[in-house]
Amino acid sequence: LGADGNALVNLVVVNAVLFVLLKFIYIIYQLSGMNVNSFGPTVLDWFTLPASIEKLATRPWTLVTFMFTHVEIFHVLANMLWLWMFGYILQDMTGNRKLVPVYLLGGWIGGLVFVISHYLVPHPDGQVAGIALVGANASILAVAVATTSVAPDYRIFPMINGGIPLWIITAVYIIVNFAGMPVSSPEMYLAQISGGVTGFMFIY
Repeated sequence: LGADGNALVNLVVVNAVLFVLLKFIYIIYQLSGMNVNSFGPTVLDWFTLPASIEKLATRPWTLVTFMFTHVEIFHVLANMLWLWMFGYILQDMTGNRKLVPVYLLGGWIGGLVFVISHYLVPHPDGQVAGIALVGANASILAVAVATTSVAPDYRIFPMINGGIPLWIITAVYIIVNFAGMPVSSPEMYLAQISGGVTGFMFIY
């Protein structure tokens, strides 16, 4: 999968291992006859980032774990494919030491904006209680924007009329990403936008 110390491989492995671990625990819940509805509050909630500051104060490590945590198989597969594409190009253009800082900073800033905006942005259905941020989307958007900022004219699939410019791929990723988010949680949009801005600022 790559040379030792490959940052991209390490990020993908951490995401994959945590996903498999959580799924393994979920299967244990099912096989042992335990109430699977309790899996969320007793296990998953300790890895996802709560919007509530009071709850976050009891589990501050979720500011890191949420960006490596996925619940659905299609979510983690899609995110890892996007991460691999953008991360591979970023490493190719800038070396092996930029990817992890961009990933972590994009996730941290996105997570902080998610928590803060939960208290500042009005919700269509009122203040939604108990929502949490999960997944590497803000981090990957930071990597995508950072990569595009470094080489906007980088071309993918050169066999197709000379290739597709990277900025078009990034635009498609943003559209697909935002289309899959609930309208009732505007703080999730702000979290990902903040991740993208962080990626740009890091390169700038």
